[in-house]
Amino acid sequence: MDNLNDLNSASFSQHVSSRIKFYRKVKHMSLETMAKRIHKSKSTLSKYENGHIAVDVETLYEIAEVLDMNINQFVDYTPLHPQARVSSCANPLGNQNNFYIYYYDGRTKKITKTYLLLNPNPENSEANTIPCYCYMDVPSFDKHVLCKYFYTGNMIFNDLVSYITLDNLNNSIEKIYMCFLNPFHHTLDTEGLMMGISYNPITPFTLKFVLSKTPKAESSLTKERIGLQKEELKALKTLNMILLNNMIP
Repeated sequence: MDNLNDLNSASFSQHVSSRIKFYRKVKHMSLETMAKRIHKSKSTLSKYENGHIAVDVETLYEIAEVLDMNINQFVDYTPLHPQARVSSCANPLGNQNNFYIYYYDGRTKKITKTYLLLNPNPENSEANTIPCYCYMDVPSFDKHVLCKYFYTGNMIFNDLVSYITLDNLNNSIEKIYMCFLNPFHHTLDTEGLMMGISYNPITPFTLKFVLSKTPKAESSLTKERIGLQKEELKALKTLNMILLNNMIP
């Protein structure tokens, strides 16, 4: 490729291709079923998904309609230039787009890993809001596309605290909210609270999580760190609310 524009064009096509394949799987639709619904052969759809041929705009609109999605979710590509990254001056988490979230699930008796990816767009984003993708319950971070649940939403940050609001791509009534105090610049991780609707059982929930700038060894995520501490449980009984340990008077 002769220049950056050529590279960006190729990367954009690959991005759209991977999005088609990912969202089809998220929607639990087989290659054959989707091919029939967009009036293409199974072979052609496979070539779209693997980037062997570029998908035309009309077909992409048809794919979006079949998957009950907005076409913008397929073309949400950020070009490879310095301005595409999160501004360290604006974002309290620093000049980074990907984060690692851990929480302990007592139902499965294991630590659940979640991958958070910011998708900054300097031209369209609001001053303190960055679109994001959340790949929840992943087998490993390098295989986050194999997540159990997928959400899209926004990270809204302020000087002291940041919020993440997420919508389940498969179920519009399910929403997840996260809230955490921004870490000091030298800190690699911080703790926060997540709330939403649990399916086992179906009821509102709140849990504690750790958000990190780098992957962490599970051995470092002690019960005291990732679970509710004695002081936090005591505050819950006394005040009828969950307060993270560093905020308990």
